[in-house]
Amino acid sequence: MWPPNSPDLTPVDFSIWEILEAKVYHGRRMTNLNELMAEIEEEWEAFPQETIDHAIDRFKPRLKRVIEENGGHIGKYYD
Repeated sequence: MWPPNSPDLTPVDFSIWEILEAKVYHGRRMTNLNELMAEIEEEWEAFPQETIDHAIDRFKPRLKRVIEENGGHIGKYYD
């Protein structure tokens, strides 16, 4: 069973989006959706592969932790 609505279990949600969001909004002020989308695409293209690899490496330990919590929320989890 996969816990419903669990960002604890997706590498994009638990790691990558937080970093990408900080890069997109750091020192920038977008005035419309097109500017925001362009900034996201620009930052995604420059996103370090090592960061993505690290998030993927952390996936199995996070799954284990959620199992230990019987599918419950694991909060801010650092392994």
